[in-house]
Amino acid sequence: MQNAKVISIVNFKGGVAKSTTSQFMAYGLAEKGYRVLLIDLDQQQNTTYTLMQDDLLDIEKSIYDVFMKNGNIKDTIYNAGAIDFIPSVPDMMQIDFELQGKPDQPYRLHEGLREVESDYDYIILDTPPASPTIIMNALTASNDCIIPVKADSYSLNGIGLLSNSIKPVQKYTNKNLKIVGFLLGFYDNRLLLSKGIKEQLEEVANIFETKIFEQTIRNAVALSEAQAMKQSIFEYAPTGKVTNDIRTFINEYLEGENDGN
Repeated sequence: MQNAKVISIVNFKGGVAKSTTSQFMAYGLAEKGYRVLLIDLDQQQNTTYTLMQDDLLDIEKSIYDVFMKNGNIKDTIYNAGAIDFIPSVPDMMQIDFELQGKPDQPYRLHEGLREVESDYDYIILDTPPASPTIIMNALTASNDCIIPVKADSYSLNGIGLLSNSIKPVQKYTNKNLKIVGFLLGFYDNRLLLSKGIKEQLEEVANIFETKIFEQTIRNAVALSEAQAMKQSIFEYAPTGKVTNDIRTFINEYLEGENDGN
């Protein structure tokens, strides 16, 4: 059985919809019949809050236990309808300190995923905006990296820092890591600002030796409403325009996989 493809959703800047992208990508792949595991690596627990039907205090095992080698990763997995997921806890903010100086520091997540990589087709990693150890672990464990970017005037801040993080991983801990592309969200093609950001992003994509996904994700309140209702966008607004955006993006990603791009 083929091992899962691991995809990191990464950007050092907060507020660019990393958690939202992780969630709709996981459920979008599941809608196509794939077995998907979504992992929340962010101590802010946005994805965990959305996917947990019970109180966050009910979490007994989390991704923190995987990093600290406390038992088997299979004991941390919860079900969230069409997908499985592993929750985060506030203790994740301590990882940078607790793993400092450990020789296997960049590989803790990669080693943990070995126990479940044959159980899924895709594993999606929702990363925090600022935790060098966690982001390095995510990129070291991943096949693909997708960078969500918000269509606003501050959207490109922090991209240089991200480049400085990805390059060492590609050189030392994961030579096969591929930056698949930039995903432009909160997009309104009627606004000159959105179009201008897209033009600037094309220059950045060339530096990263990658592309911008042709499909953009429009700014839609339905995404926030679905999260508040603890539903996937496919449940909450199955025929919505933004849901169609997402399905088109998922198809574009899968076509790129098949093309070897």
